[in-house]
Amino acid sequence: PTYVRKMVEGTVKGSGGLGNSNLRSGSLANSWSSEKQHLLRQRIWLAYDMFTMFVIFLYACIMGVNLQITTLHSKEPDWTNGVELVFCALFSVDLAVRIVVERFDFFTGPMKWWNCLDS
Repeated sequence: PTYVRKMVEGTVKGSGGLGNSNLRSGSLANSWSSEKQHLLRQRIWLAYDMFTMFVIFLYACIMGVNLQITTLHSKEPDWTNGVELVFCALFSVDLAVRIVVERFDFFTGPMKWWNCLDS
């Protein structure tokens, strides 16, 4: 997604990128290193985003199972509080990570309204 790319670009401010600007300074190795770091960051954020989407989907499924059990037995299962606490911790860590990575852009960037809804 676009916001993942923008987060990655925000974390690599000041890098040389893929251009020839580093060739003039004689540091071809640094250019390749910078490129590899950039690609690694992109892959990490993509994996992080996919993991977050999976956690949200899993939480929705567990909420559905919880609703079904509660409807059938007229009482909430014992495991509900523990599971909700785990998901609350995961979502809190996700929010903290995004605030640390995006910094001020979390509140003013292109995803500010989604972030406001998400937090």
